[in-house]
Amino acid sequence: MKNSLVEKSKKNNQRKDPSHPGRRKRLIRKPCYMAFLDFEKAYERLPWAVLWKSLRGGGVPERLITFVKDMYEDPKAAV
Repeated sequence: MKNSLVEKSKKNNQRKDPSHPGRRKRLIRKPCYMAFLDFEKAYERLPWAVLWKSLRGGGVPERLITFVKDMYEDPKAAV
């Protein structure tokens, strides 16, 4: 009984460990999005509606578009 609990614990720890080969394999298959946003003058002449439509047309998930929209439409910063 004790050995089976130890084995289950090891298996659970391996599933949670990002360096475990099985976990890495699952992580690799997930989509990854990365963007560099230059806020200074990147889109000052482009209507934002065109940008959002372009992102949707490119298959960008709505959740990510909303995230980017929030940064542009109500930018706030604190130091």
